[in-house]
Amino acid sequence: MPAPSQADPGSTGDPNADPNANPGANPGANPAADPPKDPLAALKEEDRNLISQMIDNKIKDSIKDIKTKLDGAYSSRDEALKKLEDIDKKKREEELKNLEAAGKHKEAYDLKITEANNKYSQLELENHSLKEQLLEATRNIDIKEKLRPLKFRSDKAMDMAYKEISAQLIKNEKGEWVHRSGIALNDFVLAFSKDEANSFLFVPEISTGAGTGNPGTNTNATNKSLFAIPQAEVLKMAAEGRLPQR
Repeated sequence: MPAPSQADPGSTGDPNADPNANPGANPGANPAADPPKDPLAALKEEDRNLISQMIDNKIKDSIKDIKTKLDGAYSSRDEALKKLEDIDKKKREEELKNLEAAGKHKEAYDLKITEANNKYSQLELENHSLKEQLLEATRNIDIKEKLRPLKFRSDKAMDMAYKEISAQLIKNEKGEWVHRSGIALNDFVLAFSKDEANSFLFVPEISTGAGTGNPGTNTNATNKSLFAIPQAEVLKMAAEGRLPQR
């Protein structure tokens, strides 16, 4: 008769139990519900602030060191590219002289034409880049000019508005910066400033007393979010000068 099997000393007797489970672990513990405690929580506030400042300074020093190394790498790359360009230029000049000395005037002429075309293409690329930079600069100036009369809570709030507005601008056929819906920049900035969703960016308007009305309770269309009004109606209001002033 086969001998009865010996029970595993570490077994719980449950055939479905996980053999890798730690029998001494707390069965009621839930790592998701019981996250680890902040090791700085037991310290005094001034000690926590000091440690946080030390960590911030260490991170800033590390970033500064990385930036210095990157700047050095870019400088070395630019220098190497410049040397390669100089070597290539000398080779082309030598090749041109050899062709002319050998009486191969057509080949020499073709080489000059190729170099002229390459230079023209490079100038076109540089000119295009300068135009893009100029367009971006004019856009930035236009936006800031339109934002200057508005009363923002802080410079940070103004920066947020600037980024939000600039991301939605395009150039129209006349070369003017407009909202992507076609609304003029001035009207778009005005609509942005009147939108309830952006009210946290601006200093609240102070009521001057009876007769001024409460902008929050007025049901007139001009006090609604202009983005809740059909585009055609907003454009019509802008053309008629009926957009509300902030």
